[in-house]
Amino acid sequence: KLGKMAATECVNEDYFCILQATVPTGFEQVASKECNALFGTCSTFHKAGGRVNIPVRLQEDVLKAKQLRSVDHIQVLIKECPNFCENAEKALEVLGRIPDQISWERSLEVWKMYNPDLQLANVSFRVTCHRSGKNIGFGSPDVARVVGSGVNEKFGWKVDLERFDLEVIVYVIELSASLLIGLNRESFHVRNIVHFGPTVLRATVCYGLLHLADIRAGDTVLDPMCGSGSISIEGALAWPHSYHLAGDIHELAAPRTQSNIQALEDLIKVDVLQWDITHLPIRTGCIDVLVTDLPFGKKLGNKQSNRVLYPKAVDEMARVSRLEIGRAVLLTADSKALSTVLAKTLYWSRRHIQNVNVGGLKATVFVLRRTKRPFL
Repeated sequence: KLGKMAATECVNEDYFCILQATVPTGFEQVASKECNALFGTCSTFHKAGGRVNIPVRLQEDVLKAKQLRSVDHIQVLIKECPNFCENAEKALEVLGRIPDQISWERSLEVWKMYNPDLQLANVSFRVTCHRSGKNIGFGSPDVARVVGSGVNEKFGWKVDLERFDLEVIVYVIELSASLLIGLNRESFHVRNIVHFGPTVLRATVCYGLLHLADIRAGDTVLDPMCGSGSISIEGALAWPHSYHLAGDIHELAAPRTQSNIQALEDLIKVDVLQWDITHLPIRTGCIDVLVTDLPFGKKLGNKQSNRVLYPKAVDEMARVSRLEIGRAVLLTADSKALSTVLAKTLYWSRRHIQNVNVGGLKATVFVLRRTKRPFL
């Protein structure tokens, strides 16, 4: 037996299946809102971060997950096993028996919908484990080994760690486990950009930032430090009834952004210029939304230069923003420098601060609202 548990399976009487989406850590609520709007169900996100559960009522809705812009990977839940074992010493033994004791039919049916050209009889597979929580005497490779052995015994599939057809994913948080099957091999964040600069944000992170800005139809959205244009391109695709301006001081940024726009299949409303964020060629009070990735002071610049740049940039963004209407969403890993600037300014009020993970770096998102104070 699996031990004491109230397991959640892929299928129950209310839902056809439960999908799970991996998202950039810190943007779980954004992804949950997008999932709820698309599927009309109540999604939940995990305390450990980076994952959102999506109940799917109808079989014909399963492929809708491909439309999600906030998620990196989609997985289908086979089974959740809370408190699968009360004895840490026997945990690996119990985990190794789980594949043979659970039902796989519905989750494999969903996998087949995403991989119609593959035959289950002769697929190759691998097991990947993500373990968190206190050290209980075994690691992720140990879990992958015993669960992989159990899967091999049940189905006879061959193991291939690199060119696999199907991936079984195991999340272990202390003595609770979840088993899932991955549905997309390549992350959904791989889109929009074909010409890369030194720092390029994932499209899924860009969507999260733009969502926090509450973009509305007719809004003019500005990214004054656009790099390769990832924020403006994602914004124009996801909010087609808005207009986007992008620019950067680097001489290669504007042509690189323009090349990325031209490489798209869709025609989007983005104009690109070269400019200095401290002296924008934009009239006062005409921008509805600013969304930008400020220099972290790592690959570009340094924290000392941020102390000079940030006050000037924050003031110039305030100048071009509409009084009481303008919103700004600013991403930085140098939160101390930006917090210092915002504590002194009279032009912006802080609405929300969110800690996020960007490419393994801890960063902070500041969501701001323009005050009614005219720029002087």
